[in-house]
Amino acid sequence: MKEILIIHTGGTIGSFPQENAREMNKKTAAKTRRLLIENFAKSKSKFAKYNSMLSPGDYPWQNTTLSESMTLKKLSELIKYIGSLNLSLYDGLIILHGTDTLAYTASLLSFAFAKTEIPIFLVSGNRPPHDKLSNANANFTTAIELIWSGIAPNVYVTYRNTDNIMRLYLASSIMQSENYSDNFRSPNGKSFILSNEKQKNTALKKCLEFSQKRVDFAPINPQNITALSQKVLLIKPYTGLDYSVYDGCFNTIEHFKAVVHGTYHSGTVSYPGLVLKAEAEEFRKQGKLEEAKKLEALSEKEALSKYSVRYLTDLCKQKSVPVFIAPSFLGSDQYETMNAVCDNTHAKLLNMTTESAYAKLILALSCSLTNEQITEYMQLEINNEFT
Repeated sequence: MKEILIIHTGGTIGSFPQENAREMNKKTAAKTRRLLIENFAKSKSKFAKYNSMLSPGDYPWQNTTLSESMTLKKLSELIKYIGSLNLSLYDGLIILHGTDTLAYTASLLSFAFAKTEIPIFLVSGNRPPHDKLSNANANFTTAIELIWSGIAPNVYVTYRNTDNIMRLYLASSIMQSENYSDNFRSPNGKSFILSNEKQKNTALKKCLEFSQKRVDFAPINPQNITALSQKVLLIKPYTGLDYSVYDGCFNTIEHFKAVVHGTYHSGTVSYPGLVLKAEAEEFRKQGKLEEAKKLEALSEKEALSKYSVRYLTDLCKQKSVPVFIAPSFLGSDQYETMNAVCDNTHAKLLNMTTESAYAKLILALSCSLTNEQITEYMQLEINNEFT
């Protein structure tokens, strides 16, 4: 049995209440880490007696932050720090992190360290560890237990939702917690309930399968990353989204070099004009050619309007900017909207979370891949991210 290294990046799990707000700084981060270890030592875990083997790392306190203020610069430093460690000295690595941007950091690390040889866990809390209502201590203890139970190398998240059920998530597929919620989720098959020993053993076996499926994409090497690219544009759809606002976003070398476009819950984006196109086809079948031509013209006008994703993809194509849309539920049940996107745009559809697609694309740009390599990388399953 080896030590488990613990580093603290900040967040609620590193905060203490000060007057009317939760405050996080160098002192509170160190205090909460000690408290987590002390509470683990007092727990009923069969590994509690090994608490002295929980080793605090020397992650620079200047890089700790409330997770809502996490930046790509700080994530660059985190990747550099982890890459500088001799991880073979440890049984596992635990990264204490806030909940607000947990899914983005988890996704990024799942690709940056896709071939890690030890388990890496991100652990957070809905409240500070000293709070009796906090899940931080349970999340922390579960991560330790899984590491010393021999979970396969990969990047994971442990988190107990408000239903009081502890879950284990693959970092490559965890999704951001929604507003007014303290809960996390992921697509089917990429999280595990850990309510009893049987479920834990099932999770360990499945995680071994996932670990063995990981793929090494040679051009992606975190040790060669000097800074994470700031040139990925992430777009979330909403009613009334006017794509003309992005007209000037790709004009110079300083502007965005790639786009991730999120989708609505059914895996769709705006592509108007399809209803009119269907009507036109009916008119053609009936021999009403004039009416059909009028509707086809209106359909094409809508499809090219500034409220259509085609406006954006045409703009990006002119500037040689790749566009990826995620998640999109590919297959026989695909909406005709997305079939139109496939047929009429250069956008690539990805069946993975928006958070994961964004993180993966950042890493691709950070390693200076060509557009062809970027597309190859994004469409290749690296760490069980496809759903």
